Amino acid sequence: MHLLALSAFPMWRSNLEKHWFTLVVCLKERAFAFLDSLYGAKDHFHLGIHDKLIENFITIWDQFVTPILRTRIDFENFDIVYPTVPQQNNWEDCGVFTIMYLKHRTPRTPIGNMFGAADVDNIRIRLANELYFSGFNSVDKTFVTHFFDDVKA
Repeated sequence: MHLLALSAFPMWRSNLEKHWFTLVVCLKERAFAFLDSLYGAKDHFHLGIHDKLIENFITIWDQFVTPILRTRIDFENFDIVYPTVPQQNNWEDCGVFTIMYLKHRTPRTPIGNMFGAADVDNIRIRLANELYFSGFNSVDKTFVTHFFDDVKA
């Protein structure tokens, strides 16, 4: 055990540091759901990090939320699940998949067939439009909204 701890390679120094996935804490379902477009439950990536992520989540929850709730949630007995989700077919699209998981994930809505790797280019365009034209984006949008105003027929 001691040798394993000494030989552990910090995730922030690995080539996997650029990989995105989603961890959803489902309070009603009493589960930690890992949504990953590249790695599964038995892959070395998750075997090396999922216990630590859950442990850190519980520590922060107990520090900040438990005192407010005045009751402790028994996270130690939550299930760890890896729902079926669309998978990427390259090393670059995990961020797009992560955003889509966050947009569409509910405990009772399977997202396995909602989108796929072939949809990523169109999803990127749609996400860029949603962000640019969001009510929370205060940038002057007239360059786009009035692009053709100066065109003479």
